[in-house]
Amino acid sequence: MYLRPSELCDSDHLFVKENALKITMRAETPTEAAIKIFYFVRDMIKLVMVHPWKTASEVTMSQE
Repeated sequence: MYLRPSELCDSDHLFVKENALKITMRAETPTEAAIKIFYFVRDMIKLVMVHPWKTASEVTMSQE
């Protein structure tokens, strides 16, 4: 249930899949992959509450 795509977590979207593969490319275990994704979301996704109902594929990365 938790790993299936949902209305806001469209994990089956091509953009999300491609980026997840890039982020986890060098992960040696599923745990390491999950940690890499956690840090990516924490460090690279802007927290903006202007319109909180965006899907995963609509979220933009923060500019550094």
